Amino acid sequence: MHAWHSFPSGHTTTAFALFMALTCILATKNKPLQSVFFCMALLVGYSRIYLSQHFLMDVWAGAIIGTTITLCWAYYLQNNKAKGLNSSLIKTLKKKKT
Repeated sequence: MHAWHSFPSGHTTTAFALFMALTCILATKNKPLQSVFFCMALLVGYSRIYLSQHFLMDVWAGAIIGTTITLCWAYYLQNNKAKGLNSSLIKTLKKKKT
């Protein structure tokens, strides 16, 4: 494990990005569903440590990176007024905000 330089955890980064995106799209006002998505992302991170594939710091960094990238993505989509970006996702995000 030490020879492969596994920092950060890619599985954890992907899980947090996916579940944060699902939270932004599907569960902006649904607290129980937000909690379920967060627990699922945590379980992926925990499984990486439990299976001895990563250390806690690898998982922590993956979670921070996945969350940050997804929040930047959501902010960009909400605030970008460029032509061609008026997809159904942006319209859905705007509808949920109001």
